Amino acid sequence: MHFPKGEEKDAVGVYDTCDEIRRKITAHLRRPGVTRAQFCRDLHAQYNTDKKPTQIQSAQLTRFLGYKGPDTGNTSCVFYASYVFFEKLRIKEGKPKSKHREDMEAIWGAKGGFNTTRGHQQGYVSPC
Repeated sequence: MHFPKGEEKDAVGVYDTCDEIRRKITAHLRRPGVTRAQFCRDLHAQYNTDKKPTQIQSAQLTRFLGYKGPDTGNTSCVFYASYVFFEKLRIKEGKPKSKHREDMEAIWGAKGGFNTTRGHQQGYVSPC
């Protein structure tokens, strides 16, 4: 199985908006047997380098889910880890890229993906 390029360096190019990731998280948390605590542990497991936060807590997940806007929360460790989690799930399930994903690649491909380091209001927002 192939995993997202850059995963070993925590440098996967992100091709979803924050709103799209929030939609995916909400749907995932509705699945039988999925808990917020386990999902936070699954997100934490997506990191492979010293960028790995000490932990990802339910409060961080709740905060990210409470934001609104396509780039609000773009520096959150929840955003990046969720993108990697859902991309790996998509690959594992053999699903094709969504229309939204293909549109985002067309927009952000030359830049290596959606910005995850500079806050949505041109300032820095704490990652977690």
